[in-house]
Amino acid sequence: MTKVPVPQSDNAIQSLALALSKAAISVVPGAGNLINEFIGKTNQRLIENGHKIFLKEITKGRVDLSEHEKEEFIPIGYRYYRAAQEGTVNRNLRLLAKLIRKQIDDEELSYEKYVTLDNAVRDLSLEEMIALSKICDRTDDEQRSSGKNSIRTSPLGKTLINEYPSQFNDLISTETTFSLLSNKGWLFLERLDDGIVGEGSSVEYQPTDMIYSIIDMIKEIDT
Repeated sequence: MTKVPVPQSDNAIQSLALALSKAAISVVPGAGNLINEFIGKTNQRLIENGHKIFLKEITKGRVDLSEHEKEEFIPIGYRYYRAAQEGTVNRNLRLLAKLIRKQIDDEELSYEKYVTLDNAVRDLSLEEMIALSKICDRTDDEQRSSGKNSIRTSPLGKTLINEYPSQFNDLISTETTFSLLSNKGWLFLERLDDGIVGEGSSVEYQPTDMIYSIIDMIKEIDT
């Protein structure tokens, strides 16, 4: 089993992350019977995998934390490792780690703000992640400030079908994905044209603020 790296003593983020990962491992069933041992080993593997992803992203910038930041980092870290323990896929864990890194860089480390994004990110499907990436490609700060950042799903859906035929085979599948993203708070329904989906109709959405919170990071996720 992969060994968790030993952090440098002067690296607050690594030290806290290692302590939190070990704490998460310690609360899972241990020895006693074969089932408990299997559960314990599986949980340890999931948490250590999440820890590797976490360290790769979280140590890319500033590694010192104020006392207040440490207090915010601890519950955020617990929540991240719980996501890893629950089997959250690697690309979603990577995006969660990037969100935490951004909060540190922006000096806005906040458990309350992180929870909202954690809930929205951890269960994103591959199709939703791909669609978000394409939406972010077409969305920028200039569009946001001008109010001209509407997303029409019919032309974007055709792009998704052409570029990702394994995930999207018709406009109904793309419209379903956009609808799910809207339900999860990533998009705001602006207008629904008359017509049958896939036969010339198009739904128009506005990106919500959550889109702008991941707009640079989502492009780095391997979908």
